[in-house]
Amino acid sequence: MHALGVPTVVIPRKGPPGPARQAVEHRPSFRALVKWRTGCEGRIAHLKRRSGRDRTLLDGLAGARTWCGHGVFTHNLTKISGLAA
Repeated sequence: MHALGVPTVVIPRKGPPGPARQAVEHRPSFRALVKWRTGCEGRIAHLKRRSGRDRTLLDGLAGARTWCGHGVFTHNLTKISGLAA
């Protein structure tokens, strides 16, 4: 990921971190991204449970974008209908 230009990589690893990894994980930018990622994962899980969404059957990046877009559209419609009621 660093070779692709991503400055802060926040991917969970198994096992206890070594001293170098601990130094990276205690940086404010790392901790902020972990919190952001945790919030995103919770929102996705909630949307999947509420609307019965499962894995996408569409292949490739275009399929993933379509599946995600439909999920966002579903979420927005749910919010709008709740506000309009």
